[in-house]
Amino acid sequence: MTRRSAVACSRMAMWVSRTDATKEFFFTVRACEFGDAENCHVAGGKAGLGEGTPKSLERRVELYERGCDLGSKECCVDAATELRLTLSGTDPNGVRAEALFVKGGDFHAAADVASDRCNHLCTLKLPKGPDGCADALRDYQNVLAHDTTMTAEDRDASYGSKVRLACEHLKFAECANYPELPEENP
Repeated sequence: MTRRSAVACSRMAMWVSRTDATKEFFFTVRACEFGDAENCHVAGGKAGLGEGTPKSLERRVELYERGCDLGSKECCVDAATELRLTLSGTDPNGVRAEALFVKGGDFHAAADVASDRCNHLCTLKLPKGPDGCADALRDYQNVLAHDTTMTAEDRDASYGSKVRLACEHLKFAECANYPELPEENP
């Protein structure tokens, strides 16, 4: 029944699209709610542009996340990108964006988010201190392992530079657990 409802709502959205943007948005959202990931993506785009509904980037991300949960990798990546570009205040350490990039299969973007978190948590003496930095380093290493846009050598070098940065700024016991790093090339 749910799939049929999604199809019916999608058809209604198409039928009213020329005459009523508000109804088109309504039916597109309903199709998304009934489990149609493609309509989640369309509705998210409309919400972000204010077509048939008040403009809301938060609603855009919400709809994209729904599509992501329904299996749309495109929705996952678009939600994460929106979080990074315009709603970073709602995801200050990028944990949510990183998870969405991973779910969308964009490990390179996830590694960028994790790298930023390492830079932030490993260079400032924050309440989370060394524990937050160590967690960020582990997350960074995990997403780097899946980044096929880099060679293994480049992944190791990138991870090593983050460890070096962390250990220079935060002296903590866990630094002793990391292997000796070669000196950086001048």
